[in-house]
Amino acid sequence: AASLEEARKINQAFQSYKTPVAIGYCLRYLPSSQKVNSVIQSKVIGRLHNVSVEVGQYLPDWRPNTSYKESVSASPGLGGGALLELSHEIDYTQWIVGQLIPQTAILRSSTELNLDVEDSADILSINEDGAVISMHLDFLQRQPYRLCRFIGSEATLEWDLISNSVILYQADETRILLNDPNWDKNQMYLNMILDFENMILNNSHNCISPVEAMNTLSFIEKVKVLNKNRL
Repeated sequence: AASLEEARKINQAFQSYKTPVAIGYCLRYLPSSQKVNSVIQSKVIGRLHNVSVEVGQYLPDWRPNTSYKESVSASPGLGGGALLELSHEIDYTQWIVGQLIPQTAILRSSTELNLDVEDSADILSINEDGAVISMHLDFLQRQPYRLCRFIGSEATLEWDLISNSVILYQADETRILLNDPNWDKNQMYLNMILDFENMILNNSHNCISPVEAMNTLSFIEKVKVLNKNRL
């Protein structure tokens, strides 16, 4: 689905036919993401003040054998643009800190890539507890980068999604909670498929629901409105 309306139609079909449906937001199946979620929910870092989310990778390097201008990522009608393509970051942030309420947004398309969709997005949001979440998504960084930091009243948690590491910075101690850069990334997808199998078999599972995906698309559409209003 490239829009909230399309997502609603999928959800209606899901409800009508009772077909098992799970959304492929695979980053939730990273060992590091599960560790981060566990730490945040346990309140180890205290009251959450700020979250900084950043992801960037140079779009022409994504699919070397395909012209990036002809890819899905560059097509408005097929769900292209940084907001939709990199909505994994929006999904995991709302999974960990709750519903985001966007406050302001700047969407840009660079002259370097010359796309009909945004190749960078900067969003400032708050959650229901008043924590401030800043998010940067782009197709521009020549060296892939994917990092998230949670600043709390008692500690700071730093999560590197590429190196699969989680570090806790406390006042008198720095603790490496996870550091496994050689972890097989394919296992993330296998875990997701096995979780979907559990759903089909009516076993306990953690599959991402269509409603959660609709929340992500709803957030994206609000961001686009904020950007238009700014202009």
